[in-house]
Amino acid sequence: MADTDHFLSIEASVRQHMKKLSSQASINALSQELKSLAAIVQQFVDPALRSQYSTALRKLENSARDEVARFQLSQRDEIFKTTTSPLRDRSKARQKKEDDNSIATTLSRTKKQMEMELSRVAEINDTIVNDGKNLRTVGDEHDTLNNIMSSAWGVLKALSAQDVAERVMIAGATLFFVLSVFFVLWSRLPTFGLI
Repeated sequence: MADTDHFLSIEASVRQHMKKLSSQASINALSQELKSLAAIVQQFVDPALRSQYSTALRKLENSARDEVARFQLSQRDEIFKTTTSPLRDRSKARQKKEDDNSIATTLSRTKKQMEMELSRVAEINDTIVNDGKNLRTVGDEHDTLNNIMSSAWGVLKALSAQDVAERVMIAGATLFFVLSVFFVLWSRLPTFGLI
């Protein structure tokens, strides 16, 4: 986020230099600030954020290039100006004012779009962080359920073994009972005279 703030502060400075072009030194300062913006954009880790700011930087560079060309053209016109008329000067002043207003509206529109994109990127970042937390929570629950399932399988195996042991004991007891009854009957029947 510090890189984003640094980017925005340098961008504001570039826009001020674009409005106040007056010499080759100001053009050089503008160029240096654009280079520092490019370096900041390359430091962004998130590819989507880097792409977004690269696009904004290209737009800003195009605007700066147009403004420098306009400034150099006006400088050249002043050098080669042979005759000046008040009407021509007023027309140029009006045209310059219209150009300045057009540039100002374009820059403010670009700034608003960048602010909207920055807020959208911040919301996406928050969503990704929340999704990561949710995935970790689901992973922890899954691990807990795996542990519960493995312990349940152990309990089921123990119950199954106990069930088999109880069936064997019941079968043995039933066999003992039947054999005891037959023995009693076998030993009592001759006394009743049946055999």
